[in-house]
Amino acid sequence: CDNSFRIVSSIICEFGRICGLKFGQHLPEHVPEMRQLLFLLCDYTQHVNALQFGSGRQAAAVANLSRYEAVMQKLMAIFAHPDDEGAVAGTLAHYADWGVEVQLVCATRGEVGMISDPALATRATLGAVRQAELIEACDILGVDRIGFLDYRDSGMQGTPENDDPRSFVQADEDEAIGRMVEFIRGWQPDTVITFEPFGWYGHPDHRAACRLATAAFHAAGDAD
Repeated sequence: CDNSFRIVSSIICEFGRICGLKFGQHLPEHVPEMRQLLFLLCDYTQHVNALQFGSGRQAAAVANLSRYEAVMQKLMAIFAHPDDEGAVAGTLAHYADWGVEVQLVCATRGEVGMISDPALATRATLGAVRQAELIEACDILGVDRIGFLDYRDSGMQGTPENDDPRSFVQADEDEAIGRMVEFIRGWQPDTVITFEPFGWYGHPDHRAACRLATAAFHAAGDAD
């Protein structure tokens, strides 16, 4: 475990060095190195998971995954805000590099997120800035299609933004599921990924995205 921690820490430190440790800094000349680090993190995670399973289960899991990957042509990720895709960036870049069509559906534009540097955005422009950042990030990762559900960021749990009728958590669930179903049926992904039920750290939009995307996944295959 100590060795694993050191390896991951060294990768994260190197990623920070390449990114310049400054949010919003644009360093296009470092894109190849960033992609390699994303692949390294992805590969290392797969290695650790394989070690946990043991050699026999590892071989079976790898064989089953390889058979599925051989036929997977389209992968869709459904998340809540621009930057959520960063949690699976290595996975998205990995499959894009393999020639899989990678798709991203974002519920909001992150309009009430934190502004780390006033020079980058204002409260009025934050949604548009984050949308532009998402498009640029997806270009780096190799994402082929980006879609928005056009809801508003609901903010952190217990904040006034939770009650905004435009917010994702206030959306009519049938309507929100219907919008997701339109993307799934229209883009025809082989695989759909989203948050786990608690939404990483309990963000209301993350939890809603998991619940609604899971429902949309099942509803998309329902003829009715």
